[in-house]
Amino acid sequence: MPVPLAGAGIRRLRRRNPRDPAPESPHGGMSPTALAERIDVMNETTTHHMTRHHETRPPVIAMDHVRATFGRRTVVEDVSLHVRRGTVYGLLGPNGAGKSTTLSMLVGLVAPAAGDVTLFGKRWERSSLARVGASINGPAFYPHLSGRANVRIHADVLGLDGDAVDAALGEVGLLDAARAKAGRYSTGMKSRLATAIAIVGNPELVVLDEPQNGLDPAGIRYMRGLMRRIADSGSTVLFSSHLLTEVAETADDIGCIVAGRTRFEGPLADFAPNGDVERAYFGLFDDARSWEQAS
Repeated sequence: MPVPLAGAGIRRLRRRNPRDPAPESPHGGMSPTALAERIDVMNETTTHHMTRHHETRPPVIAMDHVRATFGRRTVVEDVSLHVRRGTVYGLLGPNGAGKSTTLSMLVGLVAPAAGDVTLFGKRWERSSLARVGASINGPAFYPHLSGRANVRIHADVLGLDGDAVDAALGEVGLLDAARAKAGRYSTGMKSRLATAIAIVGNPELVVLDEPQNGLDPAGIRYMRGLMRRIADSGSTVLFSSHLLTEVAETADDIGCIVAGRTRFEGPLADFAPNGDVERAYFGLFDDARSWEQAS
């Protein structure tokens, strides 16, 4: 569900070309050559980013050994993640791994059963959500209202004007369809509307739960560029996905969750130094099985 967030003032996001303009496959993937080039870029920039952000300021998000239970069922066993300011962080994992529950704990929709959560360098408190925009567990909107009206409701809560609404709709490519009822939107348009609600007012932190769902290849590419623009403007993006190539093309840092546990966290270049993200990813499942058998 979208979580309304306040931002101080209206700041248009700086536009830039997508980082990797190489042609995509119909599935939104990328060639081995393009992937290797992406890893090379990460190798060159990781040290700079760590010096500029990590050493001088606390992470925007710090979740340490959090656990979530629903009744007697444990859905998140032991997850830790740390998101640096001004970066795109990809939370990777298969369906059912606990990604959405982890994001829900971050924005206060689920109470952690254990562990610590901090936002903007302070222990989690609800008032911190005034600096966050989020879309969790799929699009949530009023189907009988127009796209613009749906975003306007959230803007009104945040004390923002119509310019902020149009800016958010324009960023996700829905300005021309803003007067149509949201219930008549395609699956991809509904996903874009949820993102518009999350970014209205330019919050300092944007949290998106599988924002590529329902998008065609062009929409996926646009969403990738949008997340990079948000980070380039100085804000921070945390997004979840089960799509390897999208995380590889978009994220600066990644966290991998398997069976409710963090199996890797760090720069993309450290995750797959040779550029073989797929092999590194599936290697986590082998490690997880070995750990479970030994425990």
